[in-house]
Amino acid sequence: HIRFTGAGAGLNVWAPSSSALAFNRVSFLATTGTSQVDYNGGGGNSCSFKTLSFASNGIIYNNHYFSDTLKFSPDYSYLLQAGGTQSFSATGVLDATGTCNSFIAIGSTASGTQAVISKPSDSINVNFVQLSDNNAEATGAAYNALNTIDLDNNTGWTTITSPDPRDLYWVGGNGNWNDPARWSTWDNGAPGACIPTPSDNVFFTINSGTPLTVIINIPNAYCKNMTWTATQGPTFTSTATTNILNIYGSLTLISAMNFAGGAWPVYFRSTNPAGETITSDTRTFPGEIYFTGNGGSWTLNDALSVASS
Repeated sequence: HIRFTGAGAGLNVWAPSSSALAFNRVSFLATTGTSQVDYNGGGGNSCSFKTLSFASNGIIYNNHYFSDTLKFSPDYSYLLQAGGTQSFSATGVLDATGTCNSFIAIGSTASGTQAVISKPSDSINVNFVQLSDNNAEATGAAYNALNTIDLDNNTGWTTITSPDPRDLYWVGGNGNWNDPARWSTWDNGAPGACIPTPSDNVFFTINSGTPLTVIINIPNAYCKNMTWTATQGPTFTSTATTNILNIYGSLTLISAMNFAGGAWPVYFRSTNPAGETITSDTRTFPGEIYFTGNGGSWTLNDALSVASS
């Protein structure tokens, strides 16, 4: 059992072209940093693992084989080799089970280029995942992604089901986006709801609390429609200019609110051809905005202003 305890540790394998190295159990135990596995060999060979597990973010380069388990942890992100294949035995398991407040992100090392997972039979089952740029290879296995955010360019999956849509209301005043204590399923209701997904409408009302500062403190915040009606001078801010607000529906701002936190971006990702609306009400977006929904359209209800960044 090879155990790496340092943050951002890496297993970098150098082997001649005639070799394919086999490992038993490999574990990255640190809960910070990004760990990686990389195979530098030739001849189309790869490493094989009985188990490979990550306790924080991870990157898997090149092709590998898992006879037992590849384990990802909730609230972290994982990148698989673009154009590469991660293969599982007939009894192998991709253990990627997040929660409604702690999704697991699975993507590719090159945005827009798919990574492949492959299993000869039985099934691959993941839950509460943000999935992008992934091809489930047609081998006879079933590939099921439940309560999953489909971030586009995913093919071959037997089932990708989104979380059930909800109306969520901000409660309790100042707080972080990823705090369940700030979300309720009714206006001025009890806190403790799961944080928003792209299926959920979010509302900031007069009952959301005073003072009211909403902080995006995670790399990606999601919602469907976002509506502000709070009149107590709320502030919408971010802890980093790299944090992204992803809106899959319409947006309604009010003149009483303020943006802060530097030039953080907003991505409009609707794919609805019937169209969404954007109401700015004299507010200027703090950073760049992007319209990335394939097939979506948007109507501006008033002037749109974006701050230079």
